[in-house]
Amino acid sequence: MNRTGEPGRLLKAQLAAMAKELLGSNAERVIKKVEEAEDSPEALEQVLLGCKKLIKLTISEEMADIFLQRGRKVIGK
Repeated sequence: MNRTGEPGRLLKAQLAAMAKELLGSNAERVIKKVEEAEDSPEALEQVLLGCKKLIKLTISEEMADIFLQRGRKVIGK
């Protein structure tokens, strides 16, 4: 059984849960972006930056900064 993608899938699940907790009903688009990302740490960091931009445009810059900060902790950056 190939296990190389498991850590990435776990991190994506943690990011999705964090987005739901932080953004509530506004999390749907962010979660979709996270789920569609590749499982590599580099791809996850890039998706965090993309989500930050989306949150900044649709919610607030403060919430975007909090999301990025927490997301980087989740992926160990």
